[in-house]
Amino acid sequence: MTARVVVAGFCVIGLFGIVPITIQHAMGIASCPMLGIVPACYVVTLAYTLTGVSMLVGAKLRSALFLTGWLPIFGLALLGSSMQVLGNEACPRSIGNIPGCFLSLTLTTSLILAFLVERIYRPNESLEASTVRPFSSSTTH
Repeated sequence: MTARVVVAGFCVIGLFGIVPITIQHAMGIASCPMLGIVPACYVVTLAYTLTGVSMLVGAKLRSALFLTGWLPIFGLALLGSSMQVLGNEACPRSIGNIPGCFLSLTLTTSLILAFLVERIYRPNESLEASTVRPFSSSTTH
């Protein structure tokens, strides 16, 4: 299993958590905090989508798209978690009564770790084509 599949899987998990909250908010139930005039759950839904889609695009666009999606999720999760710890109920609760921002912070930390693994171990196609590997079967001694 590649790190890109893991990143995409984490994004799907994040979407499973945030989409029901987003739908509730769209139906008129105040289920997520507001960022000015924009509900935070809308931002997080879009951000998880961008982060997941980043694994489907070429390497040149992947990092920019990933960070465009990941930074808002991480920032909101970190801010919400900090507020929760300080006693300000800022995050919707999950089924287990755990603040959603704690879960999102854990998920975004896992996302960045998987993304960094993908960046470190992703083969560079342009270098691979011109490099002879010392222990490959095509080399002769």
